[in-house]
Amino acid sequence: MDDREIEVLLDEYERAQDVAQHSDAVFWEIAAITWGANTLMLGFVLEAIADWKARVLIEFTAVLGMVLSALPAATYHSGKIGQRISFQACRDIEARLQTFARLHTKIDAEYPRHFVKWLVYIVTGFFALSWAAVGFVDFGPSGMLAVIAVGAVVSFLLRLVWKSGLKRP
Repeated sequence: MDDREIEVLLDEYERAQDVAQHSDAVFWEIAAITWGANTLMLGFVLEAIADWKARVLIEFTAVLGMVLSALPAATYHSGKIGQRISFQACRDIEARLQTFARLHTKIDAEYPRHFVKWLVYIVTGFFALSWAAVGFVDFGPSGMLAVIAVGAVVSFLLRLVWKSGLKRP
């Protein structure tokens, strides 16, 4: 392998790392903003839940919270696609450059599988249950079911939009 080929591989390696890090940063920014917004909205709702006049607003806020709760899980999946491809490109380049430190190969061998995914699901589930509880406290079982149903429908629609975007000519 000549110096020019090594230089090209190292440049590709750097670009692949940039894409992977960008995907990760975008996901965590979306998660932080969404989880922060959910926490703030829950605080406002808990302050207003005793106010009979705010019932409809509380129910709409619960529905919005349920929808926002699904966003980090959805962006996690879409972001991880690009990240997995990028990290695999890094591992492939590491295999071709025998003198390389093989950082991504070592990380891939050691990093616990699906830890972050389950963390995202647990936090998402916590917020979804919180919003369902708000619907229950505000409107009883029908309110809880309404919040869950709207959350499920929106999640389904997001998945449908995601799937339709995957079909390319």
